[in-house]
Amino acid sequence: MTHTPTPWSLDVWVAGDFIGIDGNEKRRRVAMIKQVPRLDTADRANAEFIIRAANSHEALLEALEARYASLSEPNGLHKYIKGTHASLCVACTWREWTQSLIRLAKGEKGANSG
Repeated sequence: MTHTPTPWSLDVWVAGDFIGIDGNEKRRRVAMIKQVPRLDTADRANAEFIIRAANSHEALLEALEARYASLSEPNGLHKYIKGTHASLCVACTWREWTQSLIRLAKGEKGANSG
C-alpha cells in the first residue's frame, strides 16, 4: 500500500472550525483536524508542518541517497578531507550517519536519529 501522492495542501473550511489536509489535486482528504469551539494557531501550524514534511520527504530522501552514494565511491569523501587515518574515520562516520538517516526517512526498523 502506498500513501496519497503529494503535493498535499491545506484546506480550512466551515467558519474555520476544521482544517483538512488534502492529497494531490484535492482528490483525497488525507487528514482532518477538528477543534471545538475554534481552531487555534497551533492546530493550523501543526497541519502546515505535516504538509511541509510530506511534500519535502521524497526530495530530501533522494538528496540523502545521492550523498550516500557519493560517500560510498572510492575516495568520495577523501577528496574533501586530506590527511591521515582520521579522514577515514570521518568518512565512515558520515556514511553511517547518512545511511541511518535514510533508514529513518524510510521508516525502517532499527533506524535512529543518533
